[in-house]
Amino acid sequence: MEEQMKNSKKWQTATGVLIVAGFVAVSLLSVPVLSLVSVAFGYGGGGGAAGDTMAPIISNIEAVVSDNDAVITWGTHESSISWVVYGTDTDYGSEVKTTSYTVSHSVTLGDLVSGTTYHYQVKSKDSSGNIGTYTDKTFTTTGEAGEVVEEDEEEGEAGEEEGEGDGEAEEEKPISEMTIPELQAKIVEITALIAQLQAQLAGTTVAGCTITSFDRNLSQGMAGDDVKCLQIVLNTASDTQIADSGVGSPGSETTYFGPLTKAGVIKFQEKYADEILASWGLTSGTGLVGSTTRAKLNQILAE
Repeated sequence: MEEQMKNSKKWQTATGVLIVAGFVAVSLLSVPVLSLVSVAFGYGGGGGAAGDTMAPIISNIEAVVSDNDAVITWGTHESSISWVVYGTDTDYGSEVKTTSYTVSHSVTLGDLVSGTTYHYQVKSKDSSGNIGTYTDKTFTTTGEAGEVVEEDEEEGEAGEEEGEGDGEAEEEKPISEMTIPELQAKIVEITALIAQLQAQLAGTTVAGCTITSFDRNLSQGMAGDDVKCLQIVLNTASDTQIADSGVGSPGSETTYFGPLTKAGVIKFQEKYADEILASWGLTSGTGLVGSTTRAKLNQILAE
């Protein structure tokens, strides 16, 4: 009899455990699936992105590189802004950041130096302020190392000389003490000034141009009446024409210096290579309108 009572108590205890376990299982099954997922991924119980603490997950990073540009693409698992920091070392120093939210990202890095290795880091920030960051990556621009920098530096020096006027002239070496490269640079500077004066005295004869001379260096991304005049001059010859139809074609020139204008400038520089490129030791056009390119353009304006 005593043994029978013990067995009965054991059965009652086991039954109670099963009932409790079943109640817990049913309770868990009654929790919405979305709530369980939210808890698993760190989202608050309030629902939606209000309690979002998870940073965007970055994947599939690719870099398409040219001489002076690089296009960085990647994907994220949630909508976020596109953000890239870059530079010639891991201190970076430059960045490009968008304001639109997307899961397929694309950022263009412009005005790069050819033949140069750049470090970059991809970032994405969601609407809750969570920032996803990828490890440092590198790419190397195509072309000859320092090709664009060389012309930029020379043209920058010419711009400084024009801006400083008499003060700079006092510090210059006498011509008798100049080296051959210094004499060549001086000839280029004087030629540009002569062409500029000729254009100012004679006025422009190119229909549609509202300027009398090209007074500043031009490059992709810039805008102004001088850019429109540049396009007009390029369109006067079939071998430097920007486009056959549409934007940039003869009669449809704009004030924006875009990729088509850059391509036309390169053709123009190579057409007049002896006058524009030779003094820099270059054989291929750069697309940058510097002192020697401006000298030739001003000569055409004055004709």
